[in-house]
Amino acid sequence: MVPDHAMVPEDVANHTVRVTRGLLDTGANRTCVDATLLRSLGFTPTGSIDMFTSSTGNAPARVPTFDLDLALIATFPSEPNLVFRNQSVMAMHLAEGQGFQVLIGRDLLSKCLLVYNGKEKSFTLAY
Repeated sequence: MVPDHAMVPEDVANHTVRVTRGLLDTGANRTCVDATLLRSLGFTPTGSIDMFTSSTGNAPARVPTFDLDLALIATFPSEPNLVFRNQSVMAMHLAEGQGFQVLIGRDLLSKCLLVYNGKEKSFTLAY
């Protein structure tokens, strides 16, 4: 669910903005965005990279990369959003039945403090 206070910052008012769901993935080296979403927003690849997954085995899959700005929207209106400018992300097919369109990897999580409380079934992301 997107918080009611999710607002577009003034400095991106003239840019393409999409609010979507993401998944924190501590097992992913890099952040990925759904390829269909990137295409629908008109983004153009800026490069490509070899990606290894459990389904590719020892042979990497070559995937396009895109440079874009990402923001994590704070829980409360009084807190600042976390904005990553000119972030290189990989395109993947995530949307089909997954419930999210962005997979947030350790490249972004490494800029935060992530605390997982298993007993309480909760986590805290501080920045």
